[in-house]
Amino acid sequence: MSTSAVLSPKTNVSHSNTTGQDKQRLPIVEPWLVTADELADCSFYHTLDLPGIGMVPGCWDLRDTIDDYFGGHNFKGQTVLELGTASGFCAFHMAKQGAKVTGCDLPEGRMFNTVPYATMGAARLEELRVGYDVYIDRMKRGFWLSQRLLGLPVDMMYLQITDLKNIDVMFDTVVTAQTLVHMMNPIEAFFCLAAKAKETLIFVERPATHLGDTVPYAMFYPDAGTEQPNSSWWCFSVPMIRQLFAIAGFEIVLEADSRHLCNTMDPKVENPMALMRTFIGKRKSSPIL
Repeated sequence: MSTSAVLSPKTNVSHSNTTGQDKQRLPIVEPWLVTADELADCSFYHTLDLPGIGMVPGCWDLRDTIDDYFGGHNFKGQTVLELGTASGFCAFHMAKQGAKVTGCDLPEGRMFNTVPYATMGAARLEELRVGYDVYIDRMKRGFWLSQRLLGLPVDMMYLQITDLKNIDVMFDTVVTAQTLVHMMNPIEAFFCLAAKAKETLIFVERPATHLGDTVPYAMFYPDAGTEQPNSSWWCFSVPMIRQLFAIAGFEIVLEADSRHLCNTMDPKVENPMALMRTFIGKRKSSPIL
């Protein structure tokens, strides 16, 4: 990862799809003005087709499988909070269906939960943290460029997930995909997120089938001997995810597997398809957090 200085944001006129009282209670950021001339300063988590540019490649390509990714859920007319918006492909999909989408991603300043192996030393750890800052900033730029070219009204907040406790707004549907694995304290994060869902909670993750289907537990990823991985912390058994939903007051109404093109898998494999599992829960009890 590059360790060059984090690019500073550029802003233009205010834009929001959130109106009235909720807009005043949400820390919606001013849009960044990113133009097609700045494409080289952008990164994309998902492959996108952008007007005037064409296809921009990402780590994942969900263009043909996004409906399966979200278990066929129809977002039309719903207010949606998405955690981990990255460059925005999923948020744009929901907006196209007619949802009012508010994305949420990390603020600036070493907020990514890099695994701090003491053996790597302070200099190497700082290099990794700066590298992730640059990557996240480039991803944000990819979002704002895509949002402008696609003309889709997706709002954005940049905050830590625990900051959601201080926001007195709930959403019809809350969505997150492949995020908790990167958090040092994922259980607290899950409940902070679940508390914002009035009706529906959608959680997408690679199913840890190797952990079995009977015991609710988590496997710890980091290995001090190899100093790997440096960006992932936990792997959850499927029974643990089911218990998290139940504790948070949700009944799982859909649990389905699907496969999606993952461009970061084994490069020797042509069109590598990764297995994902989608959990959709409907609220049965009011949140108490």
